Formats: sequence, structure tokens, C-alpha cells
Amino acid sequence: MANWGSFDFSEFRKLSNNINNAIKNRVVDNFFMQLLSDIANLVLSKVKKRTPNDRSSGEMRRNWYVSKVTRRGNYLYVEIYNTKEYSSFVENGFRAHFVPGTWSGNVFLYDHDAKEGMFVGDKKSGWVEGKFMLRISVNEVEAQMPNIIDKESFELLKKIFN
Repeated sequence: MANWGSFDFSEFRKLSNNINNAIKNRVVDNFFMQLLSDIANLVLSKVKKRTPNDRSSGEMRRNWYVSKVTRRGNYLYVEIYNTKEYSSFVENGFRAHFVPGTWSGNVFLYDHDAKEGMFVGDKKSGWVEGKFMLRISVNEVEAQMPNIIDKESFELLKKIFN
């Protein structure tokens, strides 16, 4: 019978232990949850910069939020939202219309019963174009995601395999 020599399996055992520990400690799950949270926060920073700053308060810009990352089945979810009720109209556009109220200096005061007011939008087209600040921000970050995921995945693999 031939003598094949000896072989040190300690590195394979170490690798096996690292992989088992990563599975047991949900390292990959936590990685993806943190990655999704980081990506959502990147979108948040972009959408805030892109949101028009209304002269009187800046309310809409300050009211963007990111939800906590949640798991539903095999999927992870995160929501980026604005709590101002008019934010969807600024994002997507809206039908042009008359708004009753009065001007007090540079501020328009809405008054449902006022006879005077202002017309919002283009009378000819009947539409006010949206600003698409969230849509554009999401598209920008989606274009960056392969590079972000590659970099972060490489760091994860280094952590598991070293």
C-alpha cells in the first residue's frame, strides 16, 4: 500500500467552524437587514436634498422617514415615506385647481369660505408636474447598488472566511 503522507485539516475545521458560527449567529440575515437599512438611508439623504423647500416652513423636507427593516416570509421590506399629506402631490403632480384664501405678506392662508384665492397650476394644460424627488433618488441608488452590494459582500465574506 502506498504512503500518501499526512495532511493538516485544521484550516478546513476552522473554515467549517466559521461558517457554522455565521449560520448560528444569523450573520448573513443581519448583514442583509443592515445593508437594506443603509441603502434606505442613502435614498433618504438624497430625497431630502431633492425635496423643494417650501418658503414658509420647510415641513416637507423635514418629514421624510425610513421605517425599520422587517421580514415577511423570505423577503425584507423597508419603507421610505413622508408624513405631510401633500407630499404625494408634490412627488407625482396634481390637477390644476383654484384654492380659496388670502395672502398675508409672502404667505398664502387657506380659507375654505374665501371668495378670492389663487389658481395653482397651468390653466392651459390643467396639470402641475410632479418633482419626482423620491423616484429619482431611488433610481440613482438602484444604479449604485451593484457596487454597494459587491463591496459590502466582500467585507462579509472576509469576516466569515478569516
